[in-house]
Amino acid sequence: MLPAAPAQFAVDSCSLTSVSPIEFTVVFSWVNQADYQFVELYESETGVGWSLVMDGITDEFYEYIGVKYNTGYFYKVRGYVDLQGYSKFSDTIYYLASATEESDSVTTSDVVSEQFESATESNVSEIVTVADSVTDTENYFEPVSDTVTVSDSVQDAILERLNLARFIGSNNGKLFLYSLETHSDNGNTIPAWWESKDNDFDDQYPQFIGKYKYLHTVKLRYIDLGEHSVTVSISTNGGTTWVDNIKTIGTGSGAPKEKTFNFWLHGRTFMVRVAHASADKDFQWVDLELEFDPAGDYFEV
Repeated sequence: MLPAAPAQFAVDSCSLTSVSPIEFTVVFSWVNQADYQFVELYESETGVGWSLVMDGITDEFYEYIGVKYNTGYFYKVRGYVDLQGYSKFSDTIYYLASATEESDSVTTSDVVSEQFESATESNVSEIVTVADSVTDTENYFEPVSDTVTVSDSVQDAILERLNLARFIGSNNGKLFLYSLETHSDNGNTIPAWWESKDNDFDDQYPQFIGKYKYLHTVKLRYIDLGEHSVTVSISTNGGTTWVDNIKTIGTGSGAPKEKTFNFWLHGRTFMVRVAHASADKDFQWVDLELEFDPAGDYFEV
C-alpha cells in the first residue's frame, strides 16, 4: 500500500517577482511534511502529462518563482517515505495568475493624427507612434485561483511530457544499498549495474502498445553518499546495442537528489541500464523516471 498523500495542499499567496513584470511567485503549502523524507511538486498545462517542478522539498511550503501571467496550470504533490517509496498524489489544484495594469504620467512627442468625436462602440483604438519612454508607471496585480476536479479520462487529447517511473530494486519492493564495507574483491573493482525489462510503456499507457516513441530524458534519483561516476544506457533493440550517457553525480551530502541524462532515441521499446564500477565508492540508487513523446506511424520504404 502506498503511503498517504500530503494533506491540505493549497496556494498560500501570490506576489509579483522582482525580475519580471509578467511573472509571479506562488507559495504552495501542505500540513504533514513530517511524514516524509522529502516532497515533490508537479505541474501540468492540461492535467494529463505532468513534469517535475522541484524535488527534495523538506519544508511544509515551496515558493515557485516564475509562474507566467494570465496562464493557468494544474499542480499536485507527493511525498517520499524512506524504505516505503513514494506516497499517493495529493488533490489537484488549478491555479491562474492574472493581472490588471494601470499607468500614468506618459510623455510623448508625437500627436494622434486623427481624432474621434463620436462612436457607437465603447472600444475604439488608433495606432500612435510614441517617441519618448513611459515614465512613472505602476503595475497592480491580483492573483486568481480556483480548485477543480480532474476527470479520470480525457478524450481526443494531445499528451505531453509523458513519463514512466521504475524503482531500482527487487520484485518484492526492496531497495539496495551498495556495501559500505566491501568495495572490492581482493583489490579488484566490483561492477554494479541494474537493467530494466524491455518496455513499451503499455502498462501505464496502453494506447501506445506497438507504437513508436521518442525517449528524450532519463532521471536517476539517488541518495547522495559521495561523488562517483554513473553510466545510464538505453537500448532500442532488446539489449543488442546500447547508447551510453556518462555523468559524475553526488557530493556526499547524504540528501536525496536527482540527475538528468538527456537522450533523443526513436523506437517502439526501450531498455534502460544503470552501471557503476568502483573499488572505493559508496552509492545508493532509488528509482528512474523516463520521459518520452508519442511518435507517428513508421514505414520502411
